[in-house]
Amino acid sequence: MTQPVYRNTNFKKRDYDCTNIVACQPIDGGTAIIRDGYEPCDASILVGLTPLWIERGVRYFGHL
Repeated sequence: MTQPVYRNTNFKKRDYDCTNIVACQPIDGGTAIIRDGYEPCDASILVGLTPLWIERGVRYFGHL
């Protein structure tokens, strides 16, 4: 079973002057707590994104 994916509801368009967090995905069997400001979405959002970091069992994706 694949892990659910959540999109950052505050991300509107890419800003080339800073790191952009677009989505996140729990990696520890789905027990991680997803912060406010994220909503479930389709996994296709991850296409073309860079894995940024892992924090408290959640992997964040976006643009550097």
